[in-house]
Amino acid sequence: MTIVLWTAIPSFVLLAVAFALLFWKLAARQQAVPVNLDGLERISSEKYLPMGRLLREDDFRFLAGFPGLSSRVARQLRADRRQIFRGYLRCLKRDFARVDAGIKWLVLTSSCDRPDLAVFVFKQRVTFMAALLAVEYHLLLHAAGIGTVNIQSILQPLEALRFEFQQMLSAPLAAGAAA
Repeated sequence: MTIVLWTAIPSFVLLAVAFALLFWKLAARQQAVPVNLDGLERISSEKYLPMGRLLREDDFRFLAGFPGLSSRVARQLRADRRQIFRGYLRCLKRDFARVDAGIKWLVLTSSCDRPDLAVFVFKQRVTFMAALLAVEYHLLLHAAGIGTVNIQSILQPLEALRFEFQQMLSAPLAAGAAA
């Protein structure tokens, strides 16, 4: 019993430190995004939907049925798909950071104070970072041949911020049309 406890505690501490470092790294990256509003209205979570199909087990089970497919080729295919998935993930993080920076800029240049929006954006940022940690964890499991990665939890914060950004952009236009 004590041997299990002595191996479990350091593993848990190491895992907690790794997650804390990853969380800190992601938080630091979020703050270093230059504000550029060009094209932000065209950002959509729809372009990330292929991510969900990249790591599905259906494809791997289908290919395993072919007699000429070696286990080495199958492992390489899984690794290649994870690499493509990580490329999508980098773009997704960049798009999230751009929309986040765009909302911050709109809030700073707005004539009305929106503390509710600041709380909303903060919650979406925390949700996004937590979802990133979960995705990274599931990618590690996938590399070990266990399970797949669900992308809905990471797309929801992007879509929520994008919707709020669209609302903020159209608000001045609607106010100008009413005047």
